[in-house]
Parts: sequence; C-alpha cells; structure tokens
Amino acid sequence: MRVISIVLGCMALGALATAGAQTPPVATPSAAPATPASAPPAAAAPAAAPASNASAASAAAATAAIDRKMISRGYKPEMAGNDRVYCRKEDQIGTRLAPKKVCLTAEQADLAEHDAKEYAERLQRSGKPIGGG
Repeated sequence: MRVISIVLGCMALGALATAGAQTPPVATPSAAPATPASAPPAAAAPAAAPASNASAASAAAATAAIDRKMISRGYKPEMAGNDRVYCRKEDQIGTRLAPKKVCLTAEQADLAEHDAKEYAERLQRSGKPIGGG
C-alpha cells in the first residue's frame, strides 16, 4: 500500500512539474506587427493542453479509486483545510458514550491496516498476543 501512495505522490509531483513547465513566458508588447514566426508557439499550446488534461485525469482517477476503497471501509471523504481526509464514527470500547469521529488520511488508514495485518500474522505464528501480559 505504501507503493501506491509513493506512486500517487510521484504522479502529483509530475503533474505539478509539467504544469509549471507548460506556462508560456509573458510576451512583451512590441511595436512591430505580428509575424508568421509567432504562429508556431500558438500552435504548440493546444498540443500541450491534452498532456496536462491526461495527467489531471489520471490524478482524478487515482483519487476516485482511493475514495472507493475508503468508502468500502466505512469512511466518508471530507476536506480538512487543503487535505482530503476520510472520517467515520467509531464506538469507544468499554463506555456508553456517543461514538467518536475518527478522521485519517488515506496513507494513515493504509498504515493502520498494514499494522493490523502484521499483528494478526505475528499472533498466528506465536500463539499468544504480543504485549498482552
């Protein structure tokens, strides 16, 4: 699962790098009328737009896949500032208080799932709980 988060991070950085590289320089006004030499950069700009759209579409598809996975786990996507978090209400064990709202990023949820699986595997191998006294 860490590989997925690393790949998504690289895709986001790549999208930002290409978006920054594709911004055309600001043209200074000139006294001479427009010449045919200025036409090729204008023709190149529409060709660059599909590449930007493709990277944005792949990032949107990756976000949608993460949303589906987290929704299947019982989380609801929310925005906390500029970060996308996934929240759900969890009952507190040993109390009759109202459920507590727990919010995690997708990476934190994947790490928690990985830790739980690792704990279960160690428990099955050793036959007794780790740290259970």
